[in-house]
Amino acid sequence: EVTSCVVLPAATGMAITLSISAIKVERRGATKIIWPRIDQKTCLKAILSAGCEPIVIPNLVEGDELRTDVAAIEEAIDRDPDDVVCVISTNSCFAPRVPERVCAVAELCKRKGIPHLVNNAYGTQCHKAMQELTSACRRGRVDGIVQSADKNFLVPVGGSILACAGTASTNTTLVKRVSEAYPGRAANAAVLDLTITFLSMGKTGYEALLNERRFMFQHTLQCAESVASYHGERVLKTPNNGISMAITLGTFTKEETGGSL
Repeated sequence: EVTSCVVLPAATGMAITLSISAIKVERRGATKIIWPRIDQKTCLKAILSAGCEPIVIPNLVEGDELRTDVAAIEEAIDRDPDDVVCVISTNSCFAPRVPERVCAVAELCKRKGIPHLVNNAYGTQCHKAMQELTSACRRGRVDGIVQSADKNFLVPVGGSILACAGTASTNTTLVKRVSEAYPGRAANAAVLDLTITFLSMGKTGYEALLNERRFMFQHTLQCAESVASYHGERVLKTPNNGISMAITLGTFTKEETGGSL
């Protein structure tokens, strides 16, 4: 579904800041970004660095999972649509939070005419996350997708990939605008590292690594369940998160947990 992309000489957070700044040009006067809560500071700092105000949307508790409250996002948009720069959804995160209902958010943004930026930091390696993102691109509005180069492609830290995808968006030139707006010169290390890695692995090698990761995730989950059960704990049921898992610590006191950390 990707129509264009660019390798940026900056990590995920700065790539999100650059993307927000480019979107703001088309949303003159808008100051707010709607952001379903995730307890990780990178995206929040990216929003603040771009001079925007985050409108944090609490998540819904569904079983052990924390999931997107799409209705609350819609309510936040309807309060003042002209003051919304964009919606930022998160497609890879730590359990018990699970990836956004990104397809539903994309459909909402398409219906409301609001730009939609996806933080896909380490989601490229996850088949389940990419399936949902593909559906979002086909059925809704996705203006830009930001992913980390090092987390997904085994290269040194310091690069990211911004991609545009789908046909529903009216903002299909985000890649072009970010590329043109980048100030000054930049190192080519991120591009060089990716090129060398891709040539070394090839398509077959990369797909083999993705399949191995999927197998190892299930193996790790089984081991974690065994260890947790031995200690009277359990692994949280988060089937919608194909990246991360979490274990309860109910049998430990606060003193014991703090002491062990």
